[in-house]
Amino acid sequence: MANSQLRSRRLLVPSLQLVIACAIAGTILSALGIRALDLLVYGLQMWRSMTDMGWATIGAIAGTIGLGAMIVVPVAGLYTIINTVNRRQKTKRTGVAPGPEET
Repeated sequence: MANSQLRSRRLLVPSLQLVIACAIAGTILSALGIRALDLLVYGLQMWRSMTDMGWATIGAIAGTIGLGAMIVVPVAGLYTIINTVNRRQKTKRTGVAPGPEET
């Protein structure tokens, strides 16, 4: 492939992965009955309660990180699985494992 095609592919693949991750997160949130406006309202309520609590905010932050992890960890797991499958398929086709700059 020409240099410009490689550059295009390097930009396209992460973009597609981001779209897939967004679709997965959206599906999960929709299944839970959460809408985008609900997240905004929750975020504003959380911010207000954190500013009212003072030092007790640390517990709220930990809860928020846990809530975010419920979405991010499955997406990261799917990302890892997809990359592993793609690497194995490429190795089977070429007989050579791809280097870190090729993934």
